[in-house]
Amino acid sequence: MVNFSADLNQLVKAAKAWDQASDALTVAATEAQSIHFSHQDVAWGLFRETWDAQMAAARYMYDRLVEGRDETDSIARVLDHVAKVYQEQDQNFANVLIELEADY
Repeated sequence: MVNFSADLNQLVKAAKAWDQASDALTVAATEAQSIHFSHQDVAWGLFRETWDAQMAAARYMYDRLVEGRDETDSIARVLDHVAKVYQEQDQNFANVLIELEADY
């Protein structure tokens, strides 16, 4: 039998860290998206190609940041779920031990 243990505090801490990373990526994605909507009223003329390249880069950056946000959020949710399951199992086991002890 494999000996396996998990530290619930570390699971919860890791879940919170991944959630914070997701929040930071959300802020970064919002800022990248703001580039896309800024200065649309300017007649860029000679600099149109440069502006279009900047817009394309901002869009690409936004897409990657959103992907990162979604993945970090998913990791946070999985870790949180696992921590809750382990906590529930530990509590159930503790309750069984309490009942057994009460019987003696």
